[in-house]
Parts: sequence; structure tokens; C-alpha cells
Amino acid sequence: PVIMRALFLPLITRTHTAGAISRCLAVAEHLRLFEHEVSFLTYGEGVKRVAEAGFAFTEGVVPGPPGALRPLYDLSDVAVLLNLTSEDYVRRSLESELRAVDQLHPDVLFSEFNLTAPITAAIRDIPLVSTACTPADPRFVSPLFPDKRAVSHDQAIQGFNRILAEYGQAPIQDVAELFFMRSHSKIAPTILEIEPLLQDVPNLHY
Repeated sequence: PVIMRALFLPLITRTHTAGAISRCLAVAEHLRLFEHEVSFLTYGEGVKRVAEAGFAFTEGVVPGPPGALRPLYDLSDVAVLLNLTSEDYVRRSLESELRAVDQLHPDVLFSEFNLTAPITAAIRDIPLVSTACTPADPRFVSPLFPDKRAVSHDQAIQGFNRILAEYGQAPIQDVAELFFMRSHSKIAPTILEIEPLLQDVPNLHY
């Protein structure tokens, strides 16, 4: 059988994100059943969970402290709150991911809410698989807050676009475009009836 090397790039934050690492571990366990080689780029609690599961790992970089609590209307707002969109952090995250790719030579990357993963994948020309969900879709509008956004994302978008331009990649209009829209394949751990917004996303599998 053909052995594939997969590098998992789960969300890294200063707070514990059990869901992100748990979903990545579920997919990694399945790959291991078929003797594929799996490694992680993670941090903090993620390192502990990955080590306990017996997977190889490299430590990634952590963003700055979260901002002040405020209403959150979509996952882009969450990303801004958690400092995942700071240009300094994005550059450090990219350096960390590119270094891991060059050391581990993966055949595929797997991302869970990682905003720099599609940039890394495009730079190194590696297929990217990402999880997908409705609140991470750029078209998502909360039915509770149809006309509001917690904070302007202009600064975050400008920072990303400077970096994307440096690597010859297309600009974004919304931070959420980087969650899964630029991935080669998307996995939505849900069903069409619950998240119909995703039904027209190319290469998405419910």
C-alpha cells in the first residue's frame, strides 16, 4: 500500500480548544489504521493530547493574549478576538509551518480553523484538507445579529493581503476565506439538513 505523510495544523490559541484537537485526532487515528504517517504542529494542551495518542509533534507558535470580551457574530470575529489575525503572529505562524513542512515533507496538510494553512499549502504546493462549518463560511450571517459585526476586520484583512501579495497569492475580502475556502478538499462533520449553506462549496464532503 502507498504510505502517505500527513501534517495536521489544528487551531493554536492561548485558551484550551478541545474541539479542534479532538477532531484532528479522530481523523489522524483513522489514517493510522491504514499505516499512514501522521504528525502534528500544535501547542500547549494540544501537545499533551497528541503525545498521549502516540503521534509525533512539533511545537507551533502561540498568538498574543486575547482582546477584551465583546459580542461575537461569526468565527472571523473570534479569530480577531484571539489575536489570530495579528500580522506579526501570522508571519510567525507561517514561518513555523513552513519549517515543519520542510523538515517533515508531508504529502498532505490537514487544517482545523488554521488561517495560515492555505497560505503555507500554496507556498509549498501541497494539497490541503480542511474541516468546514457554517459559521466559518464568509457568507454566514447570524440570524440573531443580521446587521452587526463586533469589530472592524479591515486591519486583519490588510495584514493578510500584504502577506498574500508577497507570495503571489490572491487577496481576500473576508478573513473567513482562509478557514476552508482555499482548501483542495473540505470535510464538514455534519449533515446537509443542519448546515445547508455549505451545499454549494466545491469539493466539500458532508
